[in-house]
Amino acid sequence: MNTSMESGAAVSAHLRSANKKNSLETTYPWERCFPAVARVRFRLSFNSEGTLPAYLGSTLRGALGHGLKRVVCVTGQRQCDGCLLQQSCFYHRFFETPNLPIAQSRRQAGTPHPWVLAFDGPTPSVVHAGTVLEFGLLLLDHSIENLPYLILAVERAGKAGLGRGSCQGRCRFF
Repeated sequence: MNTSMESGAAVSAHLRSANKKNSLETTYPWERCFPAVARVRFRLSFNSEGTLPAYLGSTLRGALGHGLKRVVCVTGQRQCDGCLLQQSCFYHRFFETPNLPIAQSRRQAGTPHPWVLAFDGPTPSVVHAGTVLEFGLLLLDHSIENLPYLILAVERAGKAGLGRGSCQGRCRFF
């Protein structure tokens, strides 16, 4: 699995935080208006055959969610409701984004998640050993600093497999 990251504001924020100890932090006017954004690319190479579902985005989202929960959840609870660590948990903020007061006042369904899953082209319906699939994650704001957890979650998803036959060891990737 290969990952790459492109970021404008994230790089400048990282550089500022690295130099923060030695100097006063400079805030640029545009940083107050726009969130930090990073584009992360994953390149998955399947090591077994299998059939992928027609809606791969939702399958990959689910696999990423299960993998991330296994990586970061220290309580092992099935549901986040009632968890004492809910406010500081990256899984909860990433997948079960809490409603902001402004969203509740506008009667919106919820606050958007701080990430977007994207595929560059058509996704295969059948994969064989050696098939490569690429997808991207667009990370917003504080999700960027948790990138190592996301990489581990994708690795866990690869070990578990995707789609039909994953229980029999099919559709696994690395």
